[in-house]
Amino acid sequence: KKKSIKESTQVRYHDFYQRYIKKQLGKQKIANIAPLTLERLFQNMADKDYSTKTIRDVYNILNSMFKYAIHNRLIAFNPCAGVCLPKTKTKEIRVLTLEEQKEVVAHARGRLYENLILVALGTGMRGGELLGLTWDDVDFRKREISINKTLVHIKDPQTGIYTFKYQTPKTKNGIRKIPMQESVYQALKKQHVQLKEMQLACSNWEPTDRFDNLVFVGKNGKPITEHTFQVALNWIENSINKERQKLAEETGTLFTPIPHFYPHALRHTFATHMLTSGADLRS
Repeated sequence: KKKSIKESTQVRYHDFYQRYIKKQLGKQKIANIAPLTLERLFQNMADKDYSTKTIRDVYNILNSMFKYAIHNRLIAFNPCAGVCLPKTKTKEIRVLTLEEQKEVVAHARGRLYENLILVALGTGMRGGELLGLTWDDVDFRKREISINKTLVHIKDPQTGIYTFKYQTPKTKNGIRKIPMQESVYQALKKQHVQLKEMQLACSNWEPTDRFDNLVFVGKNGKPITEHTFQVALNWIENSINKERQKLAEETGTLFTPIPHFYPHALRHTFATHMLTSGADLRS
């Protein structure tokens, strides 16, 4: 199926096989794997609090493997057929409150990725879309952003080397144009100036080939990984908690840390606040 699925999906499937399937089923003959064996595998995952999506993804990988085995006359029956996936705990989607959003913006001020965070909160773009945004996708005159690709940082299963690649969005709806709010317009204008200042200040500015027109880059001009994005949010989270701790000590009140959040929480935050304001997200 390598020709029909994206490279990042291939890498993800390989990772899932190594992590969840190989240890449990790798030494068994495919003809000896029964539905009960799979149900035990999925139940063990549920008992370990794996998400419904992760369990469903493992099921889909195994289902595809068994279908391919049937196609090649290796087995006559797909053991995934009729398997009931266990119910798992519904994990609450993390959305920043308005107060938390203000704290994040305040503590991001002056940081390298301040504008990235502002654009994330003001557009609801996915992490890969933000990190793959190029200046030719930004139309300041029309105040419009074109979403047509994502940036992925994936490992070659053969060499083990990580590389950056552009990919098209998962669905046709992923290719779209979104309007710039005033905060986004100002953040992108500021980012344009910031990039020029970074180039002048950096003695080893070395943008990666084919990624020299990115809107958001690291200190040396290279693309940003989603891990780096998360590290930036972790710093902000720690900064917020230090301030909250200090205030609690000064006022004699209970210290309540800000709950942990991921880049995807910024997207959910945008969508939630838009719905609360009565906006039609389809437009």
